[in-house]
Amino acid sequence: MNNEHPISDEVLELVNIALSKGEHWMAYNQSLYFIDKEDVHFFKLQSEAKEFANDNLSDRDAYQVIYFNSILDIFTKLPYSENTGKDMVNDPDINGLYNHEGNAFTDALIEHFEQQQLLFHSQLQTNVMNNENFQYLSDNLKYMGFGEILKTDLEKNLNEGKADFQLQYKAEINKKPFEVTMKFRKSETTDMDFFNNYHA
Repeated sequence: MNNEHPISDEVLELVNIALSKGEHWMAYNQSLYFIDKEDVHFFKLQSEAKEFANDNLSDRDAYQVIYFNSILDIFTKLPYSENTGKDMVNDPDINGLYNHEGNAFTDALIEHFEQQQLLFHSQLQTNVMNNENFQYLSDNLKYMGFGEILKTDLEKNLNEGKADFQLQYKAEINKKPFEVTMKFRKSETTDMDFFNNYHA
C-alpha cells in the first residue's frame, strides 16, 4: 500500500495541539491519498494508538501508527508522493513540498511551523501561569474573608497586565461602613502578581 500522502494544513495544526497535550502517537488512515483532519487521531500511548488502528480496520480504512516529536517528523514519515516530485519538472505549479533534500519553500514552511509550535507552547504556558496566579490570588481573598465578590475585578486587572493595581471592597459591619483598598503588584522577576498590602 502506498504510504506517501499530501497532508492538509489542518492536520498540521492538530499536530501542534497534540504536541502541546503530550500526545506523540498518531494513527492516520493510510488507505487515503490525501490526509485530512478527519483521517488522523492522536494518543499519548502507543498501545492506545494501535488499539484504535486495529478497531477501525475495514474495507475502506486502514490506520497506520507513527511516533512524532515535531512537524518535521510528520513530513519525514508522511512524505509527498514521488510522482508529484517527478511531475514538477514539467509543471512547476505542482505542490513543491515533495523534495527530500529540501528547498527554500519547504525549509521556510518547516521553520514557520516550528516557530508557530514554540509560540503556541509559550502562550499555553503563559495561560497556565495566569490561571494559576488568578486561582492563587482569588483563594487568598476568599480565605481572608472577602468572599468571591472581587473575582471578576481581579481577573480583569490581571488580564490587563499592569505593573500594579488596586481593588476596592465595601461592606457594612455592625451597621457601620467598612472599606478596604487592596494593592497588588507584579513581580519584577516573574509574570506573577502578588497581594502587597491593604488599607482598611
